[in-house]
Amino acid sequence: MGFIYTQHAEGKLLRADIRKFGISKDILEKTVLTPDYKKNETPTGEQASISDLANYYIIRVVYDKLASDTKIITFYISKKGRYNTQ
Repeated sequence: MGFIYTQHAEGKLLRADIRKFGISKDILEKTVLTPDYKKNETPTGEQASISDLANYYIIRVVYDKLASDTKIITFYISKKGRYNTQ
């Protein structure tokens, strides 16, 4: 199984406000494969996984399972408590 990235996700990895958190493709892929919190489905049908980051932040990765790959659509960094992590 491989990972492919949308242009949107690739672009977010280059942003200065994202880079300050040390986000890399490895972190995104680890969040999909072994999230700290249960995976859930978005209102539009994609999957989402959440993992902890330092300093009370989490990363939420939105992705689609394809036939042989996983497509990373986007990701969000937010303070803990924004998304249900139960």
